[in-house]
Amino acid sequence: MERLRSRLPASDRRQQILTTAEALFAARGFETVTMGEIAIASGVARPTVYAYFPNTAAILDALLDAVVSRVWGRLQPLLASREGPPDAETYAAIFTALTHENAGLAILRSGGSPLFQSRRRAVFDARLAEALSPHIGPGTPRYVVPMLVALFEGTAYWAVSEGLSDVDTLAHEVAAFIDRGLPRGDAAACAPPRPQHVPRSRRRRS
Repeated sequence: MERLRSRLPASDRRQQILTTAEALFAARGFETVTMGEIAIASGVARPTVYAYFPNTAAILDALLDAVVSRVWGRLQPLLASREGPPDAETYAAIFTALTHENAGLAILRSGGSPLFQSRRRAVFDARLAEALSPHIGPGTPRYVVPMLVALFEGTAYWAVSEGLSDVDTLAHEVAAFIDRGLPRGDAAACAPPRPQHVPRSRRRRS
């Protein structure tokens, strides 16, 4: 069996390992997958996997890096063509770009351990926030950009995992929410009923 295995160039072998690990992480969760299982699923010996990555955390970092690169590749032309803070149309386009990252969104939600969360924050959340910050505008409150990243990523993941077909409508609703906040509706209709005043003369005497 070993003799029949094709010898791939190093870059192709590395990508093969990443692609296999991505599928395993998304299907079973990052914490449950071992280097040995990645080797078996890739059709290579375990030492081959270790020749490219020292552990599963390093594979995760590489996958998160790839997600950031793909997302930024979509966002950079969009943001570079606009001046000033993003408008609703820009926010909708950013959200739509994220919904094209089916595999990437699955990776971002494939683990819950402190190790996974710390690496996700360092590699994906922080880098995407860093990329967006110059386009949000000076004087933006400290937590606005991380909130935007969480809103975009969380809602995009929900849309993809639910198989939502009308992504365009959702994108514009997300953009409207960022731009204007929750719709207030009819304030009179939404207000809770006021307690009815009962004149003293009609109150029961105890």
